[in-house]
Amino acid sequence: MAESLLGFVLTRLDQIESPVFLHRELERFPASDLAACVSAGLLRETSKATEIPRPAHLPAGGDLVAHSGESEHSVRSFRTPSVGGRV
Repeated sequence: MAESLLGFVLTRLDQIESPVFLHRELERFPASDLAACVSAGLLRETSKATEIPRPAHLPAGGDLVAHSGESEHSVRSFRTPSVGGRV
């Protein structure tokens, strides 16, 4: 059975109190599932990143500069809402 977006989010939430999900982690799920989780308040889009840590699959170097723009490489991340008012 294929993993659902909700199952993926709940598994990560069980491991980390307030996880952040990168776009590339969520792109395998249907956009409608992501929209439903955002609409229901289970996920929210984080603020726009200005820099991101260099992914392990790239050659060694410093952090990467993120740019705004709608392309297949734009940086988006989502997180679960804070619990008990903590951020």
